[in-house]
Amino acid sequence: MAQKYVSSRSAAGDPFDCRVHMEKNGSGEWEPASMLVRIGIGQKIISNINQGGGMAELEPFLKANRPDCWELIVERLRELAATVPAWFEEQRGVELCTLGIDVAITDEGDLHIFEINSLPFVDFNLGQVAMRRVAYYRWLADHHRGEHQ
Repeated sequence: MAQKYVSSRSAAGDPFDCRVHMEKNGSGEWEPASMLVRIGIGQKIISNINQGGGMAELEPFLKANRPDCWELIVERLRELAATVPAWFEEQRGVELCTLGIDVAITDEGDLHIFEINSLPFVDFNLGQVAMRRVAYYRWLADHHRGEHQ
């Protein structure tokens, strides 16, 4: 399987993508825990944090790097966050509680999903994730008591 090359570069020429980190909340519903930009500072193709890349907050980054369409991009990312997790669960035939959606953003503001992770890295948003997971686990305990006995 091959994936079409999509150019997602900052104004400085560094590759970047947006990690849309989704968690189920205290109502058992999907919601974004964070939307952070991962920047491959000095890298050629991908934005790898472990190889010296960096992180940025979504809106300030987009305002600086996609000034003509940043609001539309944020709206599209929110739409993606509202639809992709349930679709992914349906495709896989399994319920999840966390999901990482890696999205490329072209110069024109188009979104392209690179990858969907069912166990995303949480070091950069641990607090947001922990609050949602505790609430979700409490919801699970209250609503699914006795189902697995």
